[in-house]
Amino acid sequence: DIKPYAALITLLLPKQNGAEAARAVAEQGIYNGADPADLLSALGAAAFRTGHDDATAEIALNKALEYRSSFDDIVSLAEIYMREGRNGRAVLTLQQALELNPDSVRANWDLGHAHEAAYEYSGAEKAYRRALAIDPGNTEIQAYFADFERRLSVGEAALKHSPR
Repeated sequence: DIKPYAALITLLLPKQNGAEAARAVAEQGIYNGADPADLLSALGAAAFRTGHDDATAEIALNKALEYRSSFDDIVSLAEIYMREGRNGRAVLTLQQALELNPDSVRANWDLGHAHEAAYEYSGAEKAYRRALAIDPGNTEIQAYFADFERRLSVGEAALKHSPR
């Protein structure tokens, strides 16, 4: 059972030098027979949620993914890449996640943001449209997509009127 280890990891991470202590707890849990994939996933998720240690989160999630494929771990990894500005890597990682769950609003929404941040506006538009098709009543996505389209049209209009 990983619950006690996961709880301890979650408590330790926000503390000073917490990542090192949390990694030690995960290693001890694995040594004591806990499922490595679940424990590494818990470590990665906790590190990701706290936002204090993306390096620990990235390492733990990648290690967990060596044991088994997990949609949530892949999306969390992509979100780390986006936070760090590694948008091309985020796009590729989110495409992997969507192979596992093509109807995920979260993954399509994130894919749109990753494409947009990488200045790949057609990819962003396609991903946002997909997220809206899956969840047409989502007002946050509706509002963001309307603003995205407005910003694109303003940019296109500016390009038409710029001297060449």
